[in-house]
Amino acid sequence: MLLLLFYTFRTSTIELTSDDTEEEFSDSEPRAPLKLPPEITLVLRNRDIKEGNFAKFACRVVSKKKVNVKWFKDDLPIKEEGRYIFENEDDLYALTVTKAKMLDAGHYKIVAENENGSVESSAYLSIERK
Repeated sequence: MLLLLFYTFRTSTIELTSDDTEEEFSDSEPRAPLKLPPEITLVLRNRDIKEGNFAKFACRVVSKKKVNVKWFKDDLPIKEEGRYIFENEDDLYALTVTKAKMLDAGHYKIVAENENGSVESSAYLSIERK
């Protein structure tokens, strides 16, 4: 008898009102676009090379908005000149240090930003004397 009362009580409280319609749960209403910063899906990796060789750092940056990428060495901006070569193909960004010298050893970082924020990845370059 107790079980029967509980069942009756539960069924009587689950009633839909006239305001519950499918339209409230549909995806037909326009939504505000997501404001997402870029995302790094392939991070930089540390490199160990011998003096005179090259080192390549690569990173994949995914973004729905236009992305601006900057490279840094020991927190100072790197310009694409001399032995530093920047590459970009689709969402893959790379920095190559050619004919590396001992002074090229250090902390390298990529910063990618769009209008919604920024992300970064970093790695260390170690150089062994010849």
